[in-house]
Amino acid sequence: MQEQGLTDISEVMAQIVGFQSNRSSATTAVFKIQQDNYALADGPGIFAPDGSSAYHAVSGMKSSGFELEVKGEILPRWRVAGGSANARAEDRDGIRQMPQVAKNSFTMFSAYTLPGRFSALTIGGNVEWQGRTTADGEGPNGETYSQGSLTVVDLLASYRFTDHFSLAVHVENVFDKIYYSGLYLGSARYGEPRVVKLTPHGTL
Repeated sequence: MQEQGLTDISEVMAQIVGFQSNRSSATTAVFKIQQDNYALADGPGIFAPDGSSAYHAVSGMKSSGFELEVKGEILPRWRVAGGSANARAEDRDGIRQMPQVAKNSFTMFSAYTLPGRFSALTIGGNVEWQGRTTADGEGPNGETYSQGSLTVVDLLASYRFTDHFSLAVHVENVFDKIYYSGLYLGSARYGEPRVVKLTPHGTL
């Protein structure tokens, strides 16, 4: 194991473009980063003398990608918030690093308040998508965790009974997907199954 040192960022290129109105905004960012002495974990079951996870330094680590984000009220009573991201990390030989992090991802929340006599009701939902992820040899016995592209959908409805009291119903993971919510060093964690939550909200 090489001693973990400070990361040397030798090159950073970024460009950010955006617009903003009274009710909504959007930004996009493109980035490219080259780093030396980047610390990567040696693997499951490999520890430093103090018992912490062992790391080794990687030189010539390159990260590149883009991010797009939108939020605000795009039409009367219709609010959105979300975005898309693409990111890839490679070592100096062009071999992908950190494949447990999805290269592509997308998330979008949307809520619409009905007009007129139904204006007390708001309906909406959230969609999260990510591309394939994998973690080779990360299990306690050298298992490989792998997951294809994944979409998780949540729904919500909220009713305002008075100016001071409302009641919301959230249905998370509507299609009851069985999936890994995260791949970590030596383990994989399952995401939450479908659940229905009833949430009152009041103000004085």
